Amino acid sequence: MQLIALYILLLFTLQRKSTVESADVFGVKLQFERPDKVTWHTFQRQHDDSLGVGTISFRSLPVVDRKGRAYEPIVAIIYEKLADSISVHTYADTKQASSRTKWTVLRTYGPEARGYQNAAFYDGEYEAAGEQHAIIVGYMVYGTLGVQVIGDCPASIFSEVEDDVRRCVQSIRFVEGK
Repeated sequence: MQLIALYILLLFTLQRKSTVESADVFGVKLQFERPDKVTWHTFQRQHDDSLGVGTISFRSLPVVDRKGRAYEPIVAIIYEKLADSISVHTYADTKQASSRTKWTVLRTYGPEARGYQNAAFYDGEYEAAGEQHAIIVGYMVYGTLGVQVIGDCPASIFSEVEDDVRRCVQSIRFVEGK
């Protein structure tokens, strides 16, 4: 019986695969590893040339915590045209300062997290409606393209989705041309 349960668990694990996807944004192909298609679905994909912004967002199927509360974690890729090429630290500081949600940085990762020099990654936390949230945030600058990738969920279920979220946040790649 235990062998059958182990086999079923292994089969389910092998089916949970992420997929590399891409979006053409302002002359650059933005490639990323989307979260597991079995668990996560695209719920927003917007691009506005006139405003120079766009969003690709994924939402997980509900994850239930130990208290029986169901939550839908989110990963959002937000991209924008920048007036000039700026350092990733200037970009990250600007985005954090203008954010409606004020969060605390718990850990910082540099470019070594994914091999791209103009990138910064953070693990953080904030509180909303009395609930502690865990977030993973990445900022990247490629020429005059700025990208923020944010994974957000209540801390009580973070361990359930952390691998999918971290993989997506740290997978962003830029490819010239369309």
